[in-house]
Amino acid sequence: MNDEDKSFYGSIIIACIIGIVVISYTIMSSPKYEEHFTELYFYGEKVGISDRTGEFMGHGVYMDGNEVFISSDGIDMGPFIRGSTILLDGEYWYLEDIADDQEELLFRKLPLEAAQGAVINGTYVVANHMNAGLDYTVTVFTPAEEKTESISVGSGDKEIFDFSITLPYVNEDGLEKTGEYEEEREDYTRLVENFGEFMRISLIDESGTFEQFWRAKVSISLNTGEEIHVWIILDDE
Repeated sequence: MNDEDKSFYGSIIIACIIGIVVISYTIMSSPKYEEHFTELYFYGEKVGISDRTGEFMGHGVYMDGNEVFISSDGIDMGPFIRGSTILLDGEYWYLEDIADDQEELLFRKLPLEAAQGAVINGTYVVANHMNAGLDYTVTVFTPAEEKTESISVGSGDKEIFDFSITLPYVNEDGLEKTGEYEEEREDYTRLVENFGEFMRISLIDESGTFEQFWRAKVSISLNTGEEIHVWIILDDE
């Protein structure tokens, strides 16, 4: 290799090094990308359990095996398991989760089961991760009622909002089935029939249907496109 070739290849190497330095500097000095979005979720409360006891909303909580009990005005309410609905001080909650080590419980502020036609309460959270304060239009919906309101959440803020809404009565004559599917469980089959904003759940074993109940959809949506919902069991009583 002569001196001219060495000079040529040396120039290429130097140019590559300069290019790498420039690109690295550009990446390091560029503003970091921030994802802007809105969070919408149902409000929850975590309860710590120590020596199988704790406190929830000013009431004592204790564990007995895998079951949860709540002491209210000297009366023990329960037992509760995952998915149990609790009416405490006139407000609905449900027990969403029990930690595997039984040292933490998670309650959500809305029911998973209530009477047909009942007025239920609930609480949701809107967290604004956008770069500006926003006004939102919130729609709370059940097959029996729809409510719309306007809320405001500042940039980077998280706000908690309460709602109340009426659950429907089930009128099978006015419903049209849109589909169905089955889920095989260990000792029975779970048949789910869809009727739009309703579901009919049938539990079937070798002797036939041993339990049947209806669920209704309760949803909360924002004009920015976010939506959350829950299917609530409708009691006959």
